[in-house]
Amino acid sequence: MLENLFSLAPEDDIAALCAVVALLPELTRIARLLARGSLDAEEAQSEAIAIAWEVITESPDLRSETRGSDKVVSAIWNEARRSFRIEAACGLRT
Repeated sequence: MLENLFSLAPEDDIAALCAVVALLPELTRIARLLARGSLDAEEAQSEAIAIAWEVITESPDLRSETRGSDKVVSAIWNEARRSFRIEAACGLRT
């Protein structure tokens, strides 16, 4: 079922929202990891959800129904790490 939501998400905000809600346990784990850095818990949760929304709605790779939730979570985690590495390198995060 999640694979169908992922394939619909780029054109359907309701499908994207359902996919984000379905991934909340995984997003909470990602937020905890982000909170180990310079973010507080609430900011980390917001960042994890925002990154998930971006990956789910804008990633052309997710339109394929062969993408499972584990691959989507991995893509979200990789994007979060990349984003925070860039911010740290630019001095935006200390």
